[in-house]
Amino acid sequence: MSKEFDFVITLKSYDDKIIRLISQLLIFISVSSFAYFAIQFFSNPATRKHGIILFSLIAIILSSWVYVAAYKYKPSFRLAFFTAGLTFLFYFPVPVLKYVLAILYIVIGLLEKSVKFNKEICVDKEGILINAIPDKFYPWQKMNNVIIRGQMITLDFKNNRIFQKEIEGDVSPETAAEFNAYCRELIQQNIDA
Repeated sequence: MSKEFDFVITLKSYDDKIIRLISQLLIFISVSSFAYFAIQFFSNPATRKHGIILFSLIAIILSSWVYVAAYKYKPSFRLAFFTAGLTFLFYFPVPVLKYVLAILYIVIGLLEKSVKFNKEICVDKEGILINAIPDKFYPWQKMNNVIIRGQMITLDFKNNRIFQKEIEGDVSPETAAEFNAYCRELIQQNIDA
């Protein structure tokens, strides 16, 4: 069930080339190690079927990687990470390391897309929610001031902490004035309460 907010401000997203590069490097490392083990399995007649399965999993990872890197505007390598994690779990020969690598790749698969999404600041009568990992909620009692000026939003906390970020897109002066008045009113109500 999603909650309705009075204002939702999307923060400016920054270039995620480094995240994409690290993701592709991790996938390359996993494919290289799987290829090594697939060749080892394939060269032994007793384990040849495991080599064939491993080559098939490599093909799935590579096709997912190529498709996502070539055709998607904001690529997400989740399928490749999940497949690599499961492959580490079932085919990596080092017992303890296989669990560590499997968990690592699956967690990266879960977090990779959420790290790249645009963060939002959601405002309602209860307080301010910053959609991030993890979500952060601040009630109005913790705020000194919340304003939009230009293309920046500033959250001034009572503990002298300031959160200031650029806003995605243009904010009209009327919308900024309405937002600032709304926040000022709620901060004032919670001072008196």
